[in-house]
Amino acid sequence: MAAPVQLNIKVIYAHSKSKLIDPKLKDLAKQFSKLKFTAYELKDEGSYTLDIGASGSLQLPGGEWMKVIAKEMTPEGMLRLDLVVDKPRFRSTAIIAAGATLAVSGPKQESGSLILAVTRPKN
Repeated sequence: MAAPVQLNIKVIYAHSKSKLIDPKLKDLAKQFSKLKFTAYELKDEGSYTLDIGASGSLQLPGGEWMKVIAKEMTPEGMLRLDLVVDKPRFRSTAIIAAGATLAVSGPKQESGSLILAVTRPKN
């Protein structure tokens, strides 16, 4: 059986109502330079240690819940995971390597969008 995986998740509100970037997002925001947004606010963050097949939940702005499901570990050591929000309906499947951060555009939020940044630290 595969060892549990560590995931760190940031829920980011991206918009263009200002040019403010949350200090905790300074390095990550540099990777968003090609996006149409000018401001990035950290709305929530959580750390999870999940067994393959298990899930963790994180509340999004507006009260919705996002579920993160550790689906499987590939033979190459990549983690396949699902990000699911019931309302508004949103589902994304992604593969992430150890030591990588994956940013997924999430549900629309007010005059911007949520970005779900998932980091899988190296063990």
